[in-house]
Amino acid sequence: MVEKPRALSRWKDRYWRILRSAIQGIVLAVFLFLFLRTARGGISPTVANSFPQLDPLLGLANLLSAKTLVVGSALALLTVALTLVFGRAWCGWICPLGTTLDLFHPGRWKSKQPLVPEGTRGIKHFLLIAILSSALLGSLWLIFLDPITIVIRTLTEAIYPALDRIVIAAAVELADRGVRANVINPGGVDTGWMDEAIRASCIRATPAGRLGTADDTANLIDFLLSDQGAWINGQILYSNGGFKVG
Repeated sequence: MVEKPRALSRWKDRYWRILRSAIQGIVLAVFLFLFLRTARGGISPTVANSFPQLDPLLGLANLLSAKTLVVGSALALLTVALTLVFGRAWCGWICPLGTTLDLFHPGRWKSKQPLVPEGTRGIKHFLLIAILSSALLGSLWLIFLDPITIVIRTLTEAIYPALDRIVIAAAVELADRGVRANVINPGGVDTGWMDEAIRASCIRATPAGRLGTADDTANLIDFLLSDQGAWINGQILYSNGGFKVG
């Protein structure tokens, strides 16, 4: 009689872990998709900012700093509601940094012992108090310690730029096979994601006086694939009308 409840409990735990891992994977994939689409253009700012808006720490810090509820930050209330129902919804289910740590931390496949000594776990509470106290005084400079900020800045400043270097390396490694590799930076291309303020700002920053189009990028690709472009290899090409040069 005792074994049956235990077996049911183990089955529920296993099902819950599978469900949590599946949701973490889906959410991480959505986050990376939005990041890449934002980097390349073609997505509205509202959608692009959905993950920061779901972050309860960012929402609370903005509330304390601005002394008013920012409309976008109200989405963080959804995360709080999910936390009350499921527990640790942001850290354990939604946050890309939490998912990454779950997937790749060194002890995942080797040991069940905690990697972080128990005596140091109180640091996170100290940091939380410091961030919120700073926000209450009107400063958000400590928000760089927020998990979603760490992920976005790491992708933007370290990982995503390194992709250019990977392509350049491919130009060297694959040259003897007749394969050429180049990188195209098309600048600001309005594919429907820009609002009027962003559109006007990009036009002012472009000496050509207009936004780029998909045809501008396509024409450059056509040239690179033609015989006339056969001598171009291992280059980062800026097809942006002189964006920010003038």
